[in-house]
Amino acid sequence: GQWMSMRPDMLPPDVISALSRLRDDVPQHSMAHNRAIFRSTFGLELEEVFEWFEVNPIASGTVAQVHRAALRPAFSHSAGERE
Repeated sequence: GQWMSMRPDMLPPDVISALSRLRDDVPQHSMAHNRAIFRSTFGLELEEVFEWFEVNPIASGTVAQVHRAALRPAFSHSAGERE
């Protein structure tokens, strides 16, 4: 639904409006939730993988939320990208 809400070329305006609510005004989930999901998925703590991890998300939707962070060198891409 979030993806489709960005496709006005495929759906009528009323449907786009309804689907847009899936990516707007969604409350963020807690850092405790982030930590638990990360730990259960990767078997590591955030601090083991990231040099820093901003607590407040820059975006939040029904499927995920986005945080700024920097990977530790051991986990960075071979090209050296870390943020």
